[in-house]
Amino acid sequence: MTVMNLTPQRSAGNAVQPQRSPSVRESLRALQTAIRFVKGIGPKRAAQLESCGILTIEDLLYHLPFRYEDRRRVSKLTDAVPGQEQSFIGELTALKSKFNPRMRRNILTAELRDDTALMELIWYRAPSYLIKGLAQGQKVWVHGKVEIGAAHRSRLVHPEFEIIEGGDEQQRPRILPIYVRPGGLSLSILRKASSQALAEYGGTLASRLPPEILRRRGLMDIRQALTELHEPALDCDLAALNDFSSAAHRSLIFDELFYLQLGLGLRKTARNRCAGITCDRPRNTLPTRMRRLLPFKLTGAQERVLSEIENDMESAHPMQRLVQGDVGSGKTMVAWMASLRMIDNGYQSVWMAPTEMLAEQHYRNLRGFAEALGIQTALLTASTPAREKKLLLDRAGRGEIHFIVGTHALIQEGVRVPRMGLGVIDEQHRFGVMQRLSLQRLIGGDGLAPVAGPQPHM
Repeated sequence: MTVMNLTPQRSAGNAVQPQRSPSVRESLRALQTAIRFVKGIGPKRAAQLESCGILTIEDLLYHLPFRYEDRRRVSKLTDAVPGQEQSFIGELTALKSKFNPRMRRNILTAELRDDTALMELIWYRAPSYLIKGLAQGQKVWVHGKVEIGAAHRSRLVHPEFEIIEGGDEQQRPRILPIYVRPGGLSLSILRKASSQALAEYGGTLASRLPPEILRRRGLMDIRQALTELHEPALDCDLAALNDFSSAAHRSLIFDELFYLQLGLGLRKTARNRCAGITCDRPRNTLPTRMRRLLPFKLTGAQERVLSEIENDMESAHPMQRLVQGDVGSGKTMVAWMASLRMIDNGYQSVWMAPTEMLAEQHYRNLRGFAEALGIQTALLTASTPAREKKLLLDRAGRGEIHFIVGTHALIQEGVRVPRMGLGVIDEQHRFGVMQRLSLQRLIGGDGLAPVAGPQPHM
C-alpha cells in the first residue's frame, strides 16, 4: 500500500521543493484504502469499526465527533466542586469488580489518588473490556460531573477516562473530541486511529474548490478542516465546535453542498439534452369533459400548478416535477387532470403508490370518472392473480390500457408500458432513487435499461 507524502521536501541545497497536489484519481484511490491498513488497526479493531459502517480511510476521516469536552484545565482532587464537570489526573488504587446477580451486571469501583486527596470512581454497568483494561497503579486522566457519595466523599459516576503512559503527549491539556463508537472500542483507540489516518493519508485530501471561493466565503481547505475537527487547537472556540458552527464545520458543509449542487446541475443539464415526449394540445378534450363531471371548480392554486405541468409536458424535454401540498389540497386531482391531457394525446399514464391500500384507493376514486370518459384502466399489485396479471400486462404492452395504478409490482421484471407518457409517484419519499427511475424506464420494457428514445414526463 503506497502512502503519499505531500509535505515539502528539501533538496541537497536545502531549498524547499513544493509538492504537487494529488490528482483526483490518486486521492480517491488512497481514501478508499481499507481501514485495516491504518497503523495500529488490526483485524479485530477493523471488524469493530466496520460494524458501524467505517470501512475505508475516508469513512474514518469523515466520522466526526458529535461533541467536544474542555479538558484544557486539570484540577487537583482537593479542588473538586460538586455539580461541576472537571478533569483530574491521578493513580488508580483499590480497584474492585463485583457482579450483581439481581441486576445482571458488573459494578466496578476504584479510588483515584493524587498528591492532594482521594476520589471514588464507579461504573455501574462495567463492560468486560473496561474491567480487563484497568489495573491498580495505572495513571489515568478522568473527566466527569463531580458528585458527593458515601461518607461525603467526592466521586465520579461513569467517568470518561484515558490511560496515561509514560511520556504520552496526551497528558497535555486539550479539547477532547467525543465520537459515536462501536461497542468494545474505546474512545482513545478511535481518537488514535483518526489521528493516525490524518498523519498517513491527510496528504491525499486536496481541496478541489477554487481558491477564490474559499477566500470569499472565509473557508479552509478540507485537510485543515478535518484536522481541526479531529485534533482541535487549544485556542479553538469550544462553543462553536459543539454547535457545529465552527469554520471547520462550515467548510465541510459548504464542500458537501457545493458538490451536491454541482451534481444536480450536471444531472439537470444532461436531462435537458434528452428528448421528452411532446404533449400537444388536446384532441378530444378529455380534461374539458372531466371538468363538467366535477361537482366543484378547481381552486386557483390547482389551476396554476396544472398550467405549469401542462407547459412542461408541451416542451421538448422530460419533466421532473414535485407537487407538494397539505392533505386535501387537491394533489390527486391535479395529477389526474395531467394524466387526462397525456391520454388525450394517445399516451398511457402510470401511477405508483407505496402500499396496496393507497393504490386501491386511487383506483376506486378515479375508476368512475375513467369509465364515464371511456378510458381503459387497470390495477396492478402483488395481490393481482397470476392469470389476471398476465392478461393485464399483455394489454398494457399493446397500449390498450390507458391508465394503470399499481405498487412496486409495476417495476418488476416483465412489465412494459411502451406508450407511457406520464408517470406519477405518490409519496415519492417512500421509494428509493432506483425505484423511481425504474418507473420512468417502463417505456423501454426493462426497469434497468436507460430509455433510448423520448422519455416520459414524471
